[in-house]
Amino acid sequence: LPYGVQPVPIFTERKDGDGVVFGYLNCRRLDILQRQLRDHEKWRNEERQSEGLLKLLSRILGEKIDLDDLRAVYDLHMAEKVYQQRTTINQTVWETHHTEIEKLISFVVEQQFSSWELVRLSVGLFPPEVLQHIQKSVLSESKKLAIYNGDRIFFQSILKFFGAPIKLNTERMPNTLSIEIFKNKTLPSHSASSPSQYFVRFEYDLPVICGGCGEGIKRDGNETVYGLDDFLHFLEKENEMNWWKECAAVVEALEVPTVSSELLDTCAIGVLGGLSLFFGFKIINYLTQEKPRKKRN
Repeated sequence: LPYGVQPVPIFTERKDGDGVVFGYLNCRRLDILQRQLRDHEKWRNEERQSEGLLKLLSRILGEKIDLDDLRAVYDLHMAEKVYQQRTTINQTVWETHHTEIEKLISFVVEQQFSSWELVRLSVGLFPPEVLQHIQKSVLSESKKLAIYNGDRIFFQSILKFFGAPIKLNTERMPNTLSIEIFKNKTLPSHSASSPSQYFVRFEYDLPVICGGCGEGIKRDGNETVYGLDDFLHFLEKENEMNWWKECAAVVEALEVPTVSSELLDTCAIGVLGGLSLFFGFKIINYLTQEKPRKKRN
C-alpha cells in the first residue's frame, strides 16, 4: 500500500461451519431496485447538475466517481483527516466543495433508503442471525460476544433498519456499532431466562435512538434503553416476512449456508482508500451488570 503494510487476516473453516453473513452485496432483488433508482429521472437530474464536481473527484482519485460513490469518497477523506494521514483530496478543494458533497450524500442516502423494501434488503441476512444469536445468549447457550465485520455504509443500513437517524460525523470516524444487552437485576430471579429480564442499549460513537424498538426507557444521564422484549418482537416480525430469502439464491450459489447455525467469533480488517481501519458490529451480553457502564470522559 502507499503508506505502509496491510495485514490480511486469514482463517479456514469447513463449509458447513462457515458463519459468514452477507449483506447488501449479495441480493439480486436489491441490485434491481438500486439500478431502477439510478435510472430514475430524479437521480439522473442530480448527476447532471453535479457533473463538474464528479469529474473533478474522478480526476483527483484516478477512477470514475458516480453519485453512489460519494459516501465512500467522504469516508476516505474523513479517515485520512481523523488518522492524520496525507489527504488524497486537496484540503482547499475539499473546503470549497464539502457543502455540495454533503448535500449530494444526503440525497443518495434518502434515495437508497426511500422504501422499506430497500432498507430491509440492504441488511440482508443480518437480522435473522442477530435474532438467533441473542435468543441463545439470553439462555446462556452461546458465547457472549459476536463480532460482525462491515463498513460505515452497511452501518447506515443497520441504523436505518432500526429506525435511527443517519447523521454525517464531520469530526470523528466512529468505527463500531454496538448493541449491548444488560440484565435487570431488580426483577425476580425466577424469570432469569425471560427476555423481560433484560434491556438493550445501542451505541454508534454516541447512544443511538432505536425508533423501531418502541418508546424506550430513560436511564442514567437521560440515556434511552429498550426492553429486550420490544427488540426481539421487532426482529421476529421482520423475520416472519422472510425478506432474507431474496438473498438466498445468491448465497446458496456461493456455497454458504442461507442462515448459518452459529456465528464465527471472527473479525476482519476493512480497507478504505489504503488505510487500515477496524470496522465491527458487536453484541455484548452482560449477565452480571446492573446498568450500562459510564462513558469515559
